[in-house]
Amino acid sequence: DTAYRERLAKLEALRKCDNACQQLKKDLKKAHGYIGKKPWQTGRKPSTKRRRRTTSDDSSEFEEWTDFTHHQWEAILSHGKSRAVDFQVEFSKMISEGLWEDG
Repeated sequence: DTAYRERLAKLEALRKCDNACQQLKKDLKKAHGYIGKKPWQTGRKPSTKRRRRTTSDDSSEFEEWTDFTHHQWEAILSHGKSRAVDFQVEFSKMISEGLWEDG
């Protein structure tokens, strides 16, 4: 926890925070969230709806599983999106430098 706060404070103190800096801050916050017992529930807002009681815990186990699975997919898609953007930037550089030709 102390290392996280120190590292984040250094990033927050930077005068200019580029995309890499923003991504590092985001990754630090995600990693810090994984310290908890159920990281997929750390950012979850409590429901204002009253839950109906059930006779078994099957529904709560299913809800926990779906929350966890949803969290995994969010992480996978977030990573894929950032890699796609990186690829687009690098490919554009290659085209502008004449390193890639069609045909």
